[in-house]
Amino acid sequence: MRTYRIPFFCAVLVALLSGTHSGPAHGEGFPTEVKRGRRGNRHIAITFDGGGNIGATRFILEILREKEIRCTIFLTGRFIRGNPALVRQMVRDGHEIGNHTYSHPHLTTWSTNRRQRTRPGVTREFLHQQLRSTEDEFRRLTGKKLSPFWRAPYGERNAEIVGWAFELGYTHILWTSDPRGTLDCLDWVSDPSSPLYLTAGQIKERILGFPDLDGAVILMHLGSERPHDPVYKKLPEIIDELRSRGYQFVVISRLLEGL
Repeated sequence: MRTYRIPFFCAVLVALLSGTHSGPAHGEGFPTEVKRGRRGNRHIAITFDGGGNIGATRFILEILREKEIRCTIFLTGRFIRGNPALVRQMVRDGHEIGNHTYSHPHLTTWSTNRRQRTRPGVTREFLHQQLRSTEDEFRRLTGKKLSPFWRAPYGERNAEIVGWAFELGYTHILWTSDPRGTLDCLDWVSDPSSPLYLTAGQIKERILGFPDLDGAVILMHLGSERPHDPVYKKLPEIIDELRSRGYQFVVISRLLEGL
């Protein structure tokens, strides 16, 4: 997918004109969308999306705790509302929580025509409500604000949508990709007959074999319909191998320092 960027001075002006709100800490200083952090520090961010299905969340959190890794986790409002104990555990463990909208809606027409055109009915007001409702759920549960990062469901976004979110202080976080490959691990593909399906072992090799991991953002999911080949069981091996290569795992806010 193409990465969109809005001229930074224009985005800042739009954000200033939109007024204040009780949302996340302001995203000032970051571009409006990023898919890689600064190179040179050998930093990597493993990120997780949590839509509705908790899947292997408990096991993933246990692995991250054992490996002493903090991640950025993008949660929907429905996930927060439906899984308060898990969300509190994420906060206690020091993970950075980003916004994944409230109900995980399709925002563009990508799924129907492979075009990133804003879907009918998706307006500035609709997106703001999706993001603010998730902020409210998180604040009610934890007493804290979300981090100033969001990820569009299904990766569906365009310059207009990214700009609307930036009005609320959000930077959009994609995953790292280039012509040689992508770090969308495709762990959400559960049908072995799908041409997109990868085994857990193949997903591990997809990550470890990516040609340029310095500053990379990896996309994985908390929930997955893969009961017979769970990807999380490969997570310790992935972590150990990357650490042996000298990489350090960081949250998105740390990854973006210096951009």
